[in-house]
Amino acid sequence: MKYFAGLLAVVALVAAATVGAYRLWDNTTRTSSSDNGGVLSTPSSTIPPGQPTPADNQVFVFGSVTAGHLENAVLDPLPMPVTVTTPQRGEGAGATIKGVTVGGKNSQIEWDAGRPFQLSGDGGALLVPTTVVDIADGAATVSLDGRSAGLQPGTYTLDTPVAVSTGGLARPTDSVTFDAAGGTALEFRAGSATGLPQTAHITGQGTVTFEGVLSVAHADRTIRAAKSITLDSGQYDLTIVSTPNGGFTLYATLTGTTH
Repeated sequence: MKYFAGLLAVVALVAAATVGAYRLWDNTTRTSSSDNGGVLSTPSSTIPPGQPTPADNQVFVFGSVTAGHLENAVLDPLPMPVTVTTPQRGEGAGATIKGVTVGGKNSQIEWDAGRPFQLSGDGGALLVPTTVVDIADGAATVSLDGRSAGLQPGTYTLDTPVAVSTGGLARPTDSVTFDAAGGTALEFRAGSATGLPQTAHITGQGTVTFEGVLSVAHADRTIRAAKSITLDSGQYDLTIVSTPNGGFTLYATLTGTTH
């Protein structure tokens, strides 16, 4: 009987030690930002399949991103639908759309930012000039402030209260359908911004910074873990993919001095 009781005590000690070790391992392998539902997020020691090995004076950066800043960003056309917002209404906020036709007449459209700018169009796209992209607080935003964007030719619907002018006094309307041609221009003001599509390809030359759980691959095939990386002033070619949990995955080739 004493032998059986002693055996039970040993089994209990082993079980407790196993549970304690698992909890320690689990806590140390989770990211510091969140527990992520038990899914581990750690830097990788290998480049993902299909991704390039960096050349000399390059690094390939991949992993999850929590913050970022890209200057002089060149985006692929943003597919419809597109939503644009401003920090506040009034004080000059909004946009002017020129070079469109409404009901067959040359028109100009004014948006005063009273409600979000909700634009749709079958097969259409917003053509964004060189801009700034920021990632913060679970959102990736594209600055449109002070920029003149364009539209691929086609028919669009702006499901937002606007004022439409066809040469005379502007008339208010709750929404408007218009045709855009090659000369259509959208002039945004007062902090106007939109979001990135689920998968966005971006190139550019300028300063880039990222923070997150990153892996940095070098030309000699070594890979190091990093919490942040900065490209001082070089070329970049990258893809950002939004994930279902509100995060972002990065695949970036950076050419130039990084730290």
